[in-house]
Amino acid sequence: MVHYLLLKFNPGFFSDEVFSLAVHTYTELESALPGIEKVQIYKNCVCRNSNADLLVKMDLASEAALSAYLKHPLHCGFIQEVGSQVSQRITFDRK
Repeated sequence: MVHYLLLKFNPGFFSDEVFSLAVHTYTELESALPGIEKVQIYKNCVCRNSNADLLVKMDLASEAALSAYLKHPLHCGFIQEVGSQVSQRITFDRK
């Protein structure tokens, strides 16, 4: 399955540092959880009000891998670090 996460941050918050934190976190998650097969992280390149700032695409082995990811300390730590600055979050899962 594929899990997509799109985050739009409060104005002025998203930066290269936040992007680097996302890359580091999700790269570590990919190494830590065997159910994560591939992670891709993108930052938006066109500034429009309707666009998200960050896209994370994760290829997962199963729904169990998604559950493990959602509960993992690295994921929870990322949420703790940036969650208060997220103005919109959209997730999408497909098989």
